[in-house]
Amino acid sequence: MLYLKSLLLCMSFCSVAAYSQEYIVRFTGVELAENERIAAALITARAFQLQKVMHIPADWSFNSVPELGVKIEMGAVHGAGFLHSADALSNMLVLSKQRVGSESAKVSGTFYLYDSETEESREIQLEPQHIVLVACEFPVKC
Repeated sequence: MLYLKSLLLCMSFCSVAAYSQEYIVRFTGVELAENERIAAALITARAFQLQKVMHIPADWSFNSVPELGVKIEMGAVHGAGFLHSADALSNMLVLSKQRVGSESAKVSGTFYLYDSETEESREIQLEPQHIVLVACEFPVKC
């Protein structure tokens, strides 16, 4: 009986040690002009793995490619799916930091914008203050 208790205690500690910290990705402070909409996004997460996609905006496509982390491409299929703010993309992705190469872990991105009045497009590189990683609290995972 004592052996069984020790084994169960060890298993609980081992599961804590194996736990990989997960982060919800949020986009903040991204300013769009009055008639601009987000048509697409490219997110590169170096030394991270994509754990979950919590939701995808309506009429958007999604593709992820592992490469020294993960490259995530997403965008509206039709103009009606263009987004009015970056809030619609927040809380969508859950990433976990990889153990190997974690010292170079970085999340960067680009938003591709479309102006409905002038029909011009432009891209903006997201600055570090625009991408916030919020740690999921253990034992409740994202």
